[in-house]
Amino acid sequence: MAGRMNMKYGYLLALVLIICSCGQTKISCPDSSADIYMDQSYLGRGEVSVTSIGMPNTAELEARKGNKVIGKTTMSRKFTWGTFFMGFATYYSGWLFCWYYPDSVIIPLNQGYTPAGEYRSPWDVRSDNSVWMKPVQSGK
Repeated sequence: MAGRMNMKYGYLLALVLIICSCGQTKISCPDSSADIYMDQSYLGRGEVSVTSIGMPNTAELEARKGNKVIGKTTMSRKFTWGTFFMGFATYYSGWLFCWYYPDSVIIPLNQGYTPAGEYRSPWDVRSDNSVWMKPVQSGK
């Protein structure tokens, strides 16, 4: 009888581990041709996935075109309900090893960057549709 009880807990532990360890975090950039780096390591282009579960960590994300950084952000693993339950299922070690990144992260582009690759300062932007740029008309 005791063997059956241990087997049930073994299956339950295996099920919890499978469910909680399958998480992926999707990292993307509005410019789909940008290379994505996490902590200076190349991950891929446009949209990539990384393992969500692990030890507490803050990762630096960069989007690059060539050698130029066009966007930058960070993401941190957090203590979640999955971490809480994994702690009990793994005799409390899950509280150290089972923290989660968010489901998805978008790397914002730097202000003034245009996807065509030309950098324009916000001060250089000129609108020809502005009322102030049109000639004054007389009201005859």
